[in-house]
Amino acid sequence: MANQSLTDVSNHADRDILTLSASQIRQQIVQGLLSAAEVVDAFIRRIREIQPAINAMTVDCFESARQQARQLDNQVRSGQFESQRLPLLGVPVTIKEAFAVHGTPATMGLVSRATELAATDGPLVTALRNAGAIVLGKTNVPQLMFFHETDNPLYGRTNNPWDLERTCGGSTGGEAALIAAYGSPLGLASDLGGSIRVPSHFCGIHGLKPTNRRFTRTGSVANLRGMTGMEFQPGPMARCVDDLQTMCEVLATASAPDQIPAPFPDSRTIDVGRLRIGIWRQDNLFPVSSAVQLAVENAANVLQQAGADVVEFAMPHVRTMVQTYLGLMSADGGRDLQQLLGRDPADHRIRHLLRIGRIPPFARPGISAALRMMGQPNLAFLLQATGATNASGFWRLNFQREDCASEVRQLWQRMKLDALICPVHAVPAFPHGDSVDLVLAAIYSFVFNLIGFPAGSVAIVRSPATQTQNSPQPEPQVANPSRLDVVVKKTERAVRTSSHLPVGVQVVAEPWREDVVLGVMRYLAQSSPNSRN
Repeated sequence: MANQSLTDVSNHADRDILTLSASQIRQQIVQGLLSAAEVVDAFIRRIREIQPAINAMTVDCFESARQQARQLDNQVRSGQFESQRLPLLGVPVTIKEAFAVHGTPATMGLVSRATELAATDGPLVTALRNAGAIVLGKTNVPQLMFFHETDNPLYGRTNNPWDLERTCGGSTGGEAALIAAYGSPLGLASDLGGSIRVPSHFCGIHGLKPTNRRFTRTGSVANLRGMTGMEFQPGPMARCVDDLQTMCEVLATASAPDQIPAPFPDSRTIDVGRLRIGIWRQDNLFPVSSAVQLAVENAANVLQQAGADVVEFAMPHVRTMVQTYLGLMSADGGRDLQQLLGRDPADHRIRHLLRIGRIPPFARPGISAALRMMGQPNLAFLLQATGATNASGFWRLNFQREDCASEVRQLWQRMKLDALICPVHAVPAFPHGDSVDLVLAAIYSFVFNLIGFPAGSVAIVRSPATQTQNSPQPEPQVANPSRLDVVVKKTERAVRTSSHLPVGVQVVAEPWREDVVLGVMRYLAQSSPNSRN
């Protein structure tokens, strides 16, 4: 059952403030139509209203936010500064739990870290404050930030505001849920395996994973410490694509040792009608639901009508890329996760992951064969693709990653592509508890973490009611449509009950061309009757 009241503020007392984009909030404060204090108070009221239902916020910064808002209002009235130098003047923002915010913990859902408070803001949070943003608080993550389902023993479970019985995704799930329910206009997030894009898709907002190393990772806690085969990327979430552009421009000003000194490109110069855009519909490793198919098809039609040259694209070697991604993520056999966990109470998903990690390499082929005989080909694939390896095995995985990235770039150049559209995830938001079995549904996001391309999720449609109510639908096809396969069964359940949930489309471009990603996302959002852009 959809909780429409949590995503619909059309009759809310604070509607005229909550529905504003970040740029509109700033403009109204500069013009004197609103005060920063009024804006902050409206969002605080909304958070308090929705928090009992969705449990998205872990730590609030309400008192400091109100104090900063009053100071900004006094400065605006006295003309103490040039407002054009503050692109986020008076705009409330929320921060993923993993980032350092002065006086708050960054726990990754670990009880033992709850009393470890940051002495200072991290560079990205500092950049946001320097731009005039007001931090309202921090938002929930999965334990150790490792699943597309936000739940942990310290802060509990975050619910999807569209349907409280479904997940908001992860690992930036609390952020996505809060923004979708109008508790915040902007969020600072990060993405290692779809952690920005999947929650955005599940919750009906927009999010961007930038090019690898676009923004500094200093000031954020991490799992898989020292694993440089892939690296998480900070990025923004919002209800408005233009706000993603503004926030990225601000994040690019952060000062840190690992910051790449490059200006962020302006997506407003992109003419969609002049682009050549590939469409990757799905892959047989994990085909997508009819609602996701429809979203990608609709996006292709919209872009074609705009004048873009839309061509078919087949992603090469998806199975190898997914195996490489999973191999890199599990190369230490879960040892770093176990070390981070220590004596903390473990979430049941983490316990399951660690048990799998402890299976020795010599036993995996036999167990995988047994799983196939038992009708579990998807679980068998996961077991074969994961597990501890030695130094030469890790080097081999890194070579495969580089080889995959090179082949995609070469195909991209041969086809003269400017951008690509494809699924974010195989299904809309699934019920709580299914993230372990539906890991492979996120392969469409995994591959772009592997090869480092910038990618965004743009919310453009709702899952049609006809999918479950008015007409028969084809059976969801997974790697093996066996009636015994638990992955097939859970996929079917997710699809069968997904009526009216939001669905996103992924937009991808070559490294350092976030302007193309955001330009296409903006056009799709503005062309969609279901978008809240």
